[in-house]
Amino acid sequence: MSLIQRTIRAIRGRFSREIRSEDLDSQRTEIFSILANLYKELETLKVEALESKHLEILRIHILPLDLTRTTELVIPRSLDPSAYFTPLSEEFIRQRPLDTTDPSTQRRLDGIAGILRPGYSCSEIEYWPLSSYSKAGVLVDRLVMEMSSRRLNCEEAMPRMTMITKWRWNTDFHLDLAFPYDAWHHSDDYDWSINFFYACSSHPTFPHIKVLMHHSDAKNPELILRAEVMAIAATMYSRLCTETLLEHLIVPVMLFTFAGCRVRILIGIHDGQKLRITMSEFIEYSEGSQDLWDLLTRYLGCGINNQLSTKKLPAE
Repeated sequence: MSLIQRTIRAIRGRFSREIRSEDLDSQRTEIFSILANLYKELETLKVEALESKHLEILRIHILPLDLTRTTELVIPRSLDPSAYFTPLSEEFIRQRPLDTTDPSTQRRLDGIAGILRPGYSCSEIEYWPLSSYSKAGVLVDRLVMEMSSRRLNCEEAMPRMTMITKWRWNTDFHLDLAFPYDAWHHSDDYDWSINFFYACSSHPTFPHIKVLMHHSDAKNPELILRAEVMAIAATMYSRLCTETLLEHLIVPVMLFTFAGCRVRILIGIHDGQKLRITMSEFIEYSEGSQDLWDLLTRYLGCGINNQLSTKKLPAE
């Protein structure tokens, strides 16, 4: 190849990169605007859950999430939010059970179970039952235990699920100041709060993130909660502001919502046109059953699907 040909190719390559950079900046700006406007519109709604009319106006598309992965959506994988994560296997969890021989772990498990039993009172003087919002907060702590407590059959240097999977509670991440919101809301009908963000320390340049929140008992469990969409939109916006993620357009968000004594998982992406969310059904907490916690841990510790790009919109 001659010097002239090499020079022309280099100029073309540089020009192409500049165009891509301009396109990326333009697309990011548009998505920032969409997410900010969505959040503001949600703030003005005085409803707990979103009905079909709200979803249509807000351009939110809800899809079913099968946590057992026995059925798949008949859509391109790049448009399926759940495809951006890879759950841990059942065998992986079974081989690494919680170490309940640890006295402190067993005490915490017994304490949580006692608090959630019917008839529990917050006061010894008079009957003062725990609110559904408070019960949901207790269940959040129970899931965090699955990630932070010692497990059996692990390497001595990595005895906890946070170390094994590299999904750790991210104390540095916070909702961007563009949102006048402190991850907490109270009204006469319901309360909700965002508790924890989990980011993968082995993939610091991947935008994928997981969120734990708790909510008062949902009156319409088949509908998506306004708080759930607000949490997802704010998290996406804030994640896009992270300096290591400036080349990304898609932020896959996995949200664990505890409402009363039930929990469900939602996974969302924004495809540049609409917010796409896959949502599971609510699952009831049952004392003494480990199945629920194994399932939730499979998702909270699950991996990233590297085959799906987050640097371009699915429509491209």
